[in-house]
Amino acid sequence: MTAICAVEHAGGAVLACDSFVGDESYRDLTDSPKWTRRGGIIIACAGNVRASHIAEHARFRRQRANESDFDYLTSAVAESIRDAHDDRDVSDENFQAVILFRSKVYCMLDEYAVLRSLHGYAAIGAGADVLLGSLASTDGQKPRARAEIALNAAARHSNHVSAPFHFTEVKR
Repeated sequence: MTAICAVEHAGGAVLACDSFVGDESYRDLTDSPKWTRRGGIIIACAGNVRASHIAEHARFRRQRANESDFDYLTSAVAESIRDAHDDRDVSDENFQAVILFRSKVYCMLDEYAVLRSLHGYAAIGAGADVLLGSLASTDGQKPRARAEIALNAAARHSNHVSAPFHFTEVKR
């Protein structure tokens, strides 16, 4: 279980995650953030831990000259992650990702569907509902503060979210 959120702003985007790993019978804290940088892309994963590790190391082609960012993410990145899961016979059940690309926040949900919210933020994981509510209610505040407030709210109200929190930012 986990909590990951990202917020777009005029100067770029902020991504934040908690450190909880576990389920109903096991609890621990990871010693590293739940994202990876691959060239100009940051991928943060929630759900199936093995599927997350495979997604973080999936190989995908470069963006083509006339290809939109959205087309690239759906046809190259999402398909490469799906293929990597299939190649290793790993279930994608309960797998989600937040992707930062060119200072925009995208969500990869069930069946590798990619979307970008009109609201300029996204959240996945066990704390997603609390994160989204918090992000909605803190509109107008500084992006990192919004993410931190959201993670603290999720940690307060979910048994599957815990500090320490990790933050990264991309600038335009």
